[in-house]
Amino acid sequence: MDHPAIYIVLLLGIVFIAPMLYMHLSTFTAVGKAAPDLSSLVNDQRDESQAIYIFFMSDKCSMCRAMTPHIESLQQQYKNLYTVNINQEPKLSRGFHVLGTPTLVAVENSKIKKMKLGKLSRHNIESFINT
Repeated sequence: MDHPAIYIVLLLGIVFIAPMLYMHLSTFTAVGKAAPDLSSLVNDQRDESQAIYIFFMSDKCSMCRAMTPHIESLQQQYKNLYTVNINQEPKLSRGFHVLGTPTLVAVENSKIKKMKLGKLSRHNIESFINT
């Protein structure tokens, strides 16, 4: 206990970094799992093999508010891009293992193909959709 500052730094690291690591780990473990029922989000006439992209956001999230104009303009171009407010659809959010916002999810053949947690630029959102 000669250097209490080291313990304080370690404690702060655990308190602030561990939750972020857990959220990122959750996105990695969700990839490849079956997607929950999307009937409340998309119409029944879509092709199951066509990818669906879901933007999970929250009204209180500043990064989500920064991404929302990009998502809304891209929804004109990509009809398979949907927005889900986690406060209004908590069950759907839990089904996708979304623990933090903003999160972008790709679903293909009823499986979670990929996920991205955190703020993305318009270019990175388009790149996520097109790859």
